[in-house]
Amino acid sequence: MGEVYRADDLKLGQPVALKFLPRGFDANPGRLRRFLAEVRTARQVSHPNEAKLRAPLLVH
Repeated sequence: MGEVYRADDLKLGQPVALKFLPRGFDANPGRLRRFLAEVRTARQVSHPNEAKLRAPLLVH
């Protein structure tokens, strides 16, 4: 569904994951719906080895 990279939030001093989605990803309502469901599920995970999900950002 996209490429995921590990990064560091320099303001919070915590690791984060950046997910880059392919161009036109949001043109398909089904794919966008599955992605947002993934976001909702990921926000419920709490584990020391998991990066916290802050907010999805779709940029055109």
